Amino acid sequence: MEPAPELVSLVDKVLADVAAFDSSSANPLEWATRDPGLQFTGPDPDEWITGYEQIVAVMSAQGAELRQAGGLRFAIDESYGWKEGSVGWVICRGRTYVGDAEPLGSKLTVILHEEGPYW
Repeated sequence: MEPAPELVSLVDKVLADVAAFDSSSANPLEWATRDPGLQFTGPDPDEWITGYEQIVAVMSAQGAELRQAGGLRFAIDESYGWKEGSVGWVICRGRTYVGDAEPLGSKLTVILHEEGPYW
């Protein structure tokens, strides 16, 4: 196991892409794998989404709702990335902002698999 600061940078970019998601523009999730194992889980117990197409559909709907609420922004206070072979993971702790509402404490775990030259 070794530190993976490049994966922390990748997750920072992913969070920026998620915050900026606009279904009417170029797809900011183009980088994501099409592997059937792609999974997204959110803070709601029912937010369990499998597959690229379904994740993009949910993000499109939520993106419109979030824009109406004043936008979405993430502030990361701590991030750590590790990798071993073709598997990597990043954990983050920070805050999520929706519009002008008080920030919500947030935690995030991202598990990555290297596919050729890409994570």
